[in-house]
Amino acid sequence: MLRFPPKKINDFYGYRTSLSKKSQKHWDYAQVESAKYMKQVGYYSFLCCAPFILFSYNEWHVWIAITIVTLLPFLALIQTEKAIKKRFKD
Repeated sequence: MLRFPPKKINDFYGYRTSLSKKSQKHWDYAQVESAKYMKQVGYYSFLCCAPFILFSYNEWHVWIAITIVTLLPFLALIQTEKAIKKRFKD
């Protein structure tokens, strides 16, 4: 999404929330910001979860890794929404 963000507002591809679909300016900004935050989430997921999987393979370690990987994208969503609201004070 960072290299090939969707050009027009759509319901199939891109960062799609009611705030990001508010206007074309909101849409364009949201695509760049969400890609940036999702890239960070990917790095953090890898850094947080790799030790649990690589160095000790207990069942609860796997569940910790799954929980981290599941919850971190919500952090990216929250950060993106805050960035949109900060940029476009309506």
